[in-house]
Amino acid sequence: MDPSLYVRRGYAYREQGDIERAIAEFAEAIRLDPACTYAYHNRADAYFRLGQHDKAVVDFTEALRHNRKDVQASYGRGYVYQEQGDFALAIADFTEAIRLSPKYVDAYVARGHVYLEQGDFERAIADFTEAIHLAPDCPYAYYNRGNAYNRIDQYGMAVADFTELLRLNPKDADAFVSRAYAYRKQGDLDRAIVDCDEAIRLNPNLTLAYFYRGLSHEEKGDHEKAFRDYTEVIQLSPDFSHAYWTRGLIYYDHGDFKQAIADFTEFIRLEPESPGGYGNRANAYMWDGQTAQALRDYDEAIHLAPDFADCYFYRGLAHQEQGDLKHAIADFSEAIRLEPICTDAYFHRGNAYDRIGQHVKAAADISEYLRLKRNEADQGGGKKDIVEEGKEEKKEEKGEGKGDIVN
Repeated sequence: MDPSLYVRRGYAYREQGDIERAIAEFAEAIRLDPACTYAYHNRADAYFRLGQHDKAVVDFTEALRHNRKDVQASYGRGYVYQEQGDFALAIADFTEAIRLSPKYVDAYVARGHVYLEQGDFERAIADFTEAIHLAPDCPYAYYNRGNAYNRIDQYGMAVADFTELLRLNPKDADAFVSRAYAYRKQGDLDRAIVDCDEAIRLNPNLTLAYFYRGLSHEEKGDHEKAFRDYTEVIQLSPDFSHAYWTRGLIYYDHGDFKQAIADFTEFIRLEPESPGGYGNRANAYMWDGQTAQALRDYDEAIHLAPDFADCYFYRGLAHQEQGDLKHAIADFSEAIRLEPICTDAYFHRGNAYDRIGQHVKAAADISEYLRLKRNEADQGGGKKDIVEEGKEEKKEEKGEGKGDIVN
């Protein structure tokens, strides 16, 4: 019996979604011809679809045992290793595939994607560029190179890549979202909003489109529209932590501290190791008159981030609110040690020193406060929120865009 007949029937079963029967057919082909490499390829792909990655690796490895120059097996095994997070092994296999077939576009894209996941943006961009050189209409290379440019703050280059991708595929909602991200980072908020609008039109369930549009509306000062977008994000993806963060800040800015506390609490549930979540909830507790709860959150924030100067400052305010001037002074002093230009810490430590009769120290702190204030240029004044810089949800980069790991 010709083993290729079983392979073809297995392929048909696999495409119908009957993976178990497909595996049985491929196994019969292998029984008839133990060196039938394309049967190993297809069974490996079937195992991969079932999440049985180790079995997929075994089959690709067996194919390579029969033929060390099997490009598809090297590529396929690299793909599985990538999914398993074995990046070094994935890179080795993709590199071997490229050595065997120097014009293998998918292998360049796949290796570039691994480099991107590792944060090796220079190598990632080089691989995506080579893929584009070999296949100028390769959408995945433009998409991933654009994301790599976003990650290294080269937003103009990112916009160019996403624009080219949209020329190739005008209905790619993900490309509109990623270009919106780049536009927003360039300060072009109107274009960012237009791109998010188009992404939502193409895919009304695209969470990041609402989130990035919300950020753009907020930066334009339209908190109402931003609030609606963040709420939509939460409805679509209840575990999208940063939507609770950003919506919580809007509640906070508008004096709705109980709702802010609720959102920061949800953020903490999703990201319990984030010191900023505890810091912002502590601030909300303070403004809501719940000083004891605020102190517990400041303690936890400092436990998670011992060099978090803002938290020492705010905890000092909480101690001061309770009349505990000794601990207030200690916290203001630590904030100043960590951040010597922490202007308001000098002011409040000076007041605390004055209240315990240490007037010389009080005068010195107030003098330093006034000196720093004179040196501040275009600053908005005192502190209000503890916000971790750069806390944005990053978009997952696309992979090779294939349903199969063999082709």
